[in-house]
Amino acid sequence: VGPLPALAIHFDPDRATLRVPDLCRRADRAHRCRAVEAFRDVPGPALLARIELGGAARQLATNLQLLERDGNRFRFLLDSRAQSLHTRQQEERLLQALGRVVGAPVTIEIELGSASDTPARREEQARDERLEQARAALERDPKVQALRDRFGAVLQPDSIKPVG
Repeated sequence: VGPLPALAIHFDPDRATLRVPDLCRRADRAHRCRAVEAFRDVPGPALLARIELGGAARQLATNLQLLERDGNRFRFLLDSRAQSLHTRQQEERLLQALGRVVGAPVTIEIELGSASDTPARREEQARDERLEQARAALERDPKVQALRDRFGAVLQPDSIKPVG
């Protein structure tokens, strides 16, 4: 398998997806397009989720928001809350892992700022939603309501923690 053809891949921030040209329909390029097919309409956060990393490099990746992709050049925004994770060593590990996923050498640029759509932020939002659902379920629970009515019990919202 030779190198992938040069591609202009566009990021659509409104849909948070990557778009690649449809080069893989031609049979003579089919063997070169497996990596391209892997990224067709991939949401930005899902791209980072596909990278095989562990430890601090994984934490770095989960706090990145994809701003732009132009061929094999990626531009990310690192959430300023995770600034301490950005070291040369972790960036190099990310660079190598991303290159393995793409199937070609890549370059990355990481800017610091207030990233709103990172895998870490999405997980935090999902965790908050589960917690709110747990609190609401307890509020509606007939046994909790009976304890309130009979003994004047008070539910402490900060004591409620999701399981799992």
